[in-house]
Amino acid sequence: MPPESLARCALCGELSLGGALRPVRGTLAVALGARAAGVERLIVPVENAGEAALVEGVEVLGVPDLGSLVALLRGEWRRPPPAPARPVDPEPIEEDLGDVRGQADAKRALEIAAAGAHNLRGSPL
Repeated sequence: MPPESLARCALCGELSLGGALRPVRGTLAVALGARAAGVERLIVPVENAGEAALVEGVEVLGVPDLGSLVALLRGEWRRPPPAPARPVDPEPIEEDLGDVRGQADAKRALEIAAAGAHNLRGSPL
């Protein structure tokens, strides 16, 4: 990677004390923001590369550690672009509120929360 190409390059990840690049959450949002900002190349930890590659218009490079990143910047190492991650089909839900006996107030609260697409974290239930 020639130095002049760093102008439109962004990095995302967590650097460990041992030099490894650790995965982070929210890489898809970072890739979307990078594309909106005009970034052409996004360097991420290997574990996040598939998720970030879902965004078209941004070249994503997965790098395992700091040494590989330095080699990449010197033009000595190039990892192939990752294949986009495939969305995982959710498993069918087997639980049904109809199976719960009693607890009418709790069931009603769950129904209202689900209808409004709300979660129940931190709820006093």
